[in-house]
Amino acid sequence: MKKRTVQIESISAEELSADIVTKILLNYRLIPLELVEVSKTKVEDNSEEEFITIKNTCEIFKITKPTLNRWRKKGIVTDYRIGNGVRFKKSEILESLKKIQH
Repeated sequence: MKKRTVQIESISAEELSADIVTKILLNYRLIPLELVEVSKTKVEDNSEEEFITIKNTCEIFKITKPTLNRWRKKGIVTDYRIGNGVRFKKSEILESLKKIQH
C-alpha cells in the first residue's frame, strides 16, 4: 500500500468527518445527492465559529493554565473536545471577558 501525507487547513474536525462520511455514502450510493447539498449548507453555517487553544485563552484572560482549569471545572468557561485537544469558542471567551470586565 502506498503511503500519502495530507495536510488539511481551515477545516474543523466535524467538517472533515462529515465530508468523509458523505463521500463514502455517495460512493456506495447509500444517500441521494440532494441530501448532500442540504447537509453541506448546514455545515457551512456552523463553520464560522473559531476555536482557540488553551494557551490563547490564557493569554486573552491573562491567567495561568491552572486558573483556566479551575474555571473549566467550575463552569465559568465552556471547553470543547476536538480530537485529543481541548478548545474554546473564541466568541464565548470574548463574551466572558466582557462580563468579567464589567
